[in-house]
Amino acid sequence: MIEKRVFLVGLIEDTKENTIKYIEKLLLEEDWESIYINKEENILGFNKEKTTVFLITTKPEGLELYYSLNIKFDIILYNSEAILDYRFLECNYFVLNSDEENWLQLPLESLTSLAISYGFNNKSTVTISSYNDDGDLSVNIYIQREFNTIFNKRIEPCELTVNIKRELKDRSESLIYNILAAVTTSLILGNKKSHMNIKI
Repeated sequence: MIEKRVFLVGLIEDTKENTIKYIEKLLLEEDWESIYINKEENILGFNKEKTTVFLITTKPEGLELYYSLNIKFDIILYNSEAILDYRFLECNYFVLNSDEENWLQLPLESLTSLAISYGFNNKSTVTISSYNDDGDLSVNIYIQREFNTIFNKRIEPCELTVNIKRELKDRSESLIYNILAAVTTSLILGNKKSHMNIKI
């Protein structure tokens, strides 16, 4: 059996949240090599130890094109108010913000993938244990339930820290959700570091 070496990550977002940039910074922190970036900067490619990952940001209506070409995502990061058709839930990992109420309207009963949630609530798979937003941002993230990475390595419950050095002192709540989404995705992609430093 040939082991899979190319993985597609679909970031389904209504607006340009820049989640893709945070994932990029976390992957580079983990020594992934940047191998591709398109003009619009919504498709990024990375390589590490013979494994290739493509991050693709698209609006919900853009999914039809990918699936019509039989392009299926291994990981879907859902960050949208749109209600996706069950066809677009075909993936191995479905990552969602459990603090948003709209995910309850998704046809998750047809979901065959592993659902991994992030948010401030205590039922999320990945949550915030504490954060300090005094100038630069330091976030302590707690993994409450174990799950396997794309390499079938188990992530056990643990705490990790992300330090974000900001040039623009944006204190918006959406930044923390973007960081949570990015960290969750990087963990699925095999991130092993318990302390990460990124600059935005």
